[in-house]
Amino acid sequence: MPDIIGYLIKAIVDTKYTALLLTTWVGLVVSWAAMRLYVYPVYIVSKSWEGLAQASEHDGLLPLAAFMILLLCTLQVLHVWWWCMFLWIM
Repeated sequence: MPDIIGYLIKAIVDTKYTALLLTTWVGLVVSWAAMRLYVYPVYIVSKSWEGLAQASEHDGLLPLAAFMILLLCTLQVLHVWWWCMFLWIM
């Protein structure tokens, strides 16, 4: 959902419809916070931590699983950074 709203902003940014642009920007900030700052860490990253316990049963998969979780956590840090940039733009 945030990606669709982002593309909509790109389409209307150079128009004279400032109210529509502001409304769309607010929708982007809210949907970004909901999907990437709540849903992603609560449902995706937490399930990955649960999977790490299962990967520890298989010795060969533990380093790979730990690395993948590190990448997921890094992406979460980037999501927070980008969201702060959205707020800073306003």
